[in-house]
Amino acid sequence: MKVFTTLLYDNKPNVSYTSYLHEGSEEIDKDRQFPAMIICGGGAYLGISDREKEPVALHYLQAGFQVFVLDYQTEATGNAQYPNPLLDLAMLMKQIRLQGETWQIDNDKIAIIGFSAGANLCAQLATHWHNRWLAEGVGTGDNQLLKPNAVILAYPLLDFIVQEKYANLDPRIDLSLSYTDTTKRDFMHHANKVFLGKEYTENRMKEASPYYFLSGKTPPTFLWTTAQDDLVYPQQCLRYANKMMELGVPVELHLFEEGQHGLSLGTYQASGDLTLQNADVAQWQNLALRFLHRRFVEF
Repeated sequence: MKVFTTLLYDNKPNVSYTSYLHEGSEEIDKDRQFPAMIICGGGAYLGISDREKEPVALHYLQAGFQVFVLDYQTEATGNAQYPNPLLDLAMLMKQIRLQGETWQIDNDKIAIIGFSAGANLCAQLATHWHNRWLAEGVGTGDNQLLKPNAVILAYPLLDFIVQEKYANLDPRIDLSLSYTDTTKRDFMHHANKVFLGKEYTENRMKEASPYYFLSGKTPPTFLWTTAQDDLVYPQQCLRYANKMMELGVPVELHLFEEGQHGLSLGTYQASGDLTLQNADVAQWQNLALRFLHRRFVEF
């Protein structure tokens, strides 16, 4: 196995990706081609959670993927305003496809997985990969280089307008969050300003909401969330999956009864905090692998 970190751009020292790669073995299959998985952890575009990076990478590495963890631009590392993080993800997708032979990757089996804000980012690529402006933004005329073959979205933010609607109905919106020194309302507002701009409008919210750009070109998608998530409201997942069904695009949705936002794998490996360990929710890992097996047949 090889593990290494690479800058995504020469002029942005904080935007990088870490590769976890199998090496061909004479005892197994020296020339085997592997599926690939790009991982985008969450963090409200303020930073990226470690819990949604390497633990997830090791899970997919063990499952037989070549894995890439993207450290896209956030408030902590660069300009996180939309569409900059999307350009980061599209650039990595392009680079992986161009290096596919070198890294022993089957270019028809490249999936992306995102958590929370990272899932918003993955859903953006899923709904915009075919747009000319995105290809031009990463220096290619070939949109097929940017297409994910499958998408996994964990507790995703998919519609900023619906998110704001349910936030305004939330009786706990003005209570302090346990992991910050701000209220939930102030936390959400700050995160929105970072991603949408200081004077964001409803049109800007819609522009950054993947829900409004779903189409027949959206790749097969697996979504999961919990009914108790009170930070990224789960109604967004239901609407997204319903619209995918209306469009005739393959979709699988799991709404788990219990569990707070940000569970990652739902296991000890991804958290030392018992509130973030949930054996029922942890089932999403195998369910998602079955979904990928149906798409990719062999891996």
